[in-house]
Amino acid sequence: MSTEENRAEDSVGQLNEADLLEVLKESADEVFLTMIGLVGVLVDESCDDDAVDIEKSEGERVEYEAVVSFSGQRSGAVILRAGVEGALDITRGLLMLGEEDAVEDEEIMDALGECANMLTGSLKCKALDPSGGFTLSTPNIGKSVVVDYDNHLGGLVYRLEKGCTSVEIWLDEAA
Repeated sequence: MSTEENRAEDSVGQLNEADLLEVLKESADEVFLTMIGLVGVLVDESCDDDAVDIEKSEGERVEYEAVVSFSGQRSGAVILRAGVEGALDITRGLLMLGEEDAVEDEEIMDALGECANMLTGSLKCKALDPSGGFTLSTPNIGKSVVVDYDNHLGGLVYRLEKGCTSVEIWLDEAA
């Protein structure tokens, strides 16, 4: 292993929670703008064990969740949660559909899974895995997804065009 790869792996182990949350914010901004064509406005941020709450922040009830796990030097997950309108914003943006276009539940689930995958992939490339040793799971998508990680690093609530979404990062306690 080269000195550069050693340095990259050392820096992953030294990233603190605030750094990872900041990279998650950069990743969300990038994914929302470039892949979905929306500017997400950050309306709430949590950097502790308290989960961010779309309902508390924006009055929109969570209806959909998509979880992508990662494993490598650190293991954890990125969770994308959305209310109905936020899920429709993401789906219409990703599929380039207009307001008048009908959207099926299956399309919403696929779009949220893809968005969660892009968010996790961006976080992986930017902060967790510069040398390529991490793996990502396929998205686990549903209306209530169980998260099996101990350490909630924080989360972000974004207002999209008509609705809201939250993005959270969780790690195994051993991290």
